Amino acid sequence: MISRERRDSARMVLRRPVKVYCPTTGRYIPAVTFNLSSGGTLLQVQSPTSLKPGQRIRIGIGWTPDQAVLQSQQMIDGLVLRSLGHQGQCAAAVRFDTHPRLAMSA
Repeated sequence: MISRERRDSARMVLRRPVKVYCPTTGRYIPAVTFNLSSGGTLLQVQSPTSLKPGQRIRIGIGWTPDQAVLQSQQMIDGLVLRSLGHQGQCAAAVRFDTHPRLAMSA
């Protein structure tokens, strides 16, 4: 049986620093994008986290190495679709609420 992924947009492997804001806890979690598309991202979190499927989050992606501060309008609203923890790390698949215009220049 052949399994097909259902995606609205192409994804690319792209490593960028991310801050994840969890409205339920009020905390920010550092992460890195593993891959990215205009429809969502796969995040790698370097610490155990409580990101759960169905959880609403906000994501800020650092597009340049010197971008340490993001304004609130640069944050992207999303929904955690899947989350898997392993050996003190976490991978989380996130779908963006809207398809933001992404500055994916490497």
